[in-house]
Amino acid sequence: MSAVVWAVVSIVAAFGGFVALSLAMDRHHEQVFGRGADLPRRRRVALRLTGTGALAVSLAASLAAQGPTQGWVLWCGVLTVAAVGQVLALTYAPHG
Repeated sequence: MSAVVWAVVSIVAAFGGFVALSLAMDRHHEQVFGRGADLPRRRRVALRLTGTGALAVSLAASLAAQGPTQGWVLWCGVLTVAAVGQVLALTYAPHG
């Protein structure tokens, strides 16, 4: 696959990872699903593991796109873009 495809995979995986990690937090879970939406411990752990796995996939895709030297730099940029996108989505999305 080309470097552009790997970079897109990296951004999508990082965004998904940040979304999963934020939904594992009570405050953000309530913001998205409304008050009284209980977050069971099992779901919280599953969201944390999913988010961590997605960030690992993002790192692997960045390293595949640019190699071991520039891949880390690409990953830092991807994390920045994904984090800003996720923060804006939580900030401006209608709350339940």
